[in-house]
Amino acid sequence: MKKEYKSQIYNTLKAFLYSFPLFISGFVLLIFISVQLKSDLLIIFGSICLFISPFIFQKNIRNIFTRKVLLEFDEQAFIVTEFPLKKDTIITKSIFNWADIKSYKVDFTKLNYTNLTIYLKDGSNKTFGFKDKNTFEEALKEEGVFNIFYSYVKQYNADKEINKKITLTPVFFTTRSGSFILFSVVGLAIFAVCFHIYKAPKSSPFTLLMGVSIILGLLGKRKQDKDNYNRINNLG
Repeated sequence: MKKEYKSQIYNTLKAFLYSFPLFISGFVLLIFISVQLKSDLLIIFGSICLFISPFIFQKNIRNIFTRKVLLEFDEQAFIVTEFPLKKDTIITKSIFNWADIKSYKVDFTKLNYTNLTIYLKDGSNKTFGFKDKNTFEEALKEEGVFNIFYSYVKQYNADKEINKKITLTPVFFTTRSGSFILFSVVGLAIFAVCFHIYKAPKSSPFTLLMGVSIILGLLGKRKQDKDNYNRINNLG
């Protein structure tokens, strides 16, 4: 049976690769400059500006990387056709035969975006960031990108041998490489906070609060990803 579903995609990975390093670099640079100038006000107001700037320009930035998509599902393939936001001319059309898919990875962001990565048997992969606006709990129960995709994967796997089934791959921060990078970032954040406490103890409580928030946020995301992975693997 054929199924169609309309959505939008946002290039989450590209946005992350641009924004996250800039944010961390900006935070470290801000601490360095405030220490050199011995200005507690600079670190306070600079940090506030650093944190709120993405929210101010969020809509404009997202629109740059957003496209309309038509998803088509049947017993043979999964098709993703991309269009400009305000036009109906086809930009790209990606066809994934179920038999060619080795595994997939799904990540649910805090903004309720669904990032789906398809890994093919030829070694290539493709990532889509769907603006589905579903939480993980909703994605399991309501019609949406993940719900439909998973139902077809389950249908395909039903009569396949174990080594020929489409499998679920853990998200990056739950892998060994991802954990190494995550804990390296945590280590750098701790170092930056300790350095600022040593050089400018008067403003250290504010810096400590920011550092703890970043660290807890990253570790919380990792735990959530591991929990989601286990729940999907245990679906009936």
